Amino acid sequence: MPATPRTIPVESLPPVSPAFVRAFIALPIDDSLRAQLTRLQASLAARVPAKSVRWTRPEQIHLTLKFLGKVCAAAIPELTAALRRACADAPGMRLKAEWLGCFPSVVRPRVLWVGVTGELAALARLQERVAAATGAFGEHEKRENFTAHLTLGQVQARRPREVREVGEALAGVGFSQVGDWRAEAVELQQSVLQPGGSIYTTLARVALGLAG
Repeated sequence: MPATPRTIPVESLPPVSPAFVRAFIALPIDDSLRAQLTRLQASLAARVPAKSVRWTRPEQIHLTLKFLGKVCAAAIPELTAALRRACADAPGMRLKAEWLGCFPSVVRPRVLWVGVTGELAALARLQERVAAATGAFGEHEKRENFTAHLTLGQVQARRPREVREVGEALAGVGFSQVGDWRAEAVELQQSVLQPGGSIYTTLARVALGLAG
């Protein structure tokens, strides 16, 4: 008599590693600046229509150096090695979160962010080196101008009046510097899209200036 096949619960199966990951390269911020940005988010949330903005979770706020898109999972070690070479003689730098902005415009805001100033020449060189070193990985349909920023939230409102109110609230906030931080490492991050927002996982962390 043939044996009865045994059914294994789905939750008992080992996780299957994806063939591709959605990835980007970022400069992390420190906890002090994160706390200041969290307070800024709360202040802005009180000024805009309810549920008009999906705010970035504080632990996920970062400065994106390069969005790679879909990357072959098997190439992650090679990608990490390329990233290490790009960062080997790049110095750490002092950066500041200093002013509010939005994409594409304050009239039709879709993304709310804080602009970054400070040692921008060093930051631009690092971004160019990272982009060049990782050019063979991921999807690169078009070259976009680099605008250093920290994303605070995505505008979810669709009614023109609510979108306009978000832009007006942003324009009405007056402040100078939110805070600053010293960037000393670059991270390779995986982004998993979820209904409630993306989930980020650090795949590799590369210190700046290891050649020195």
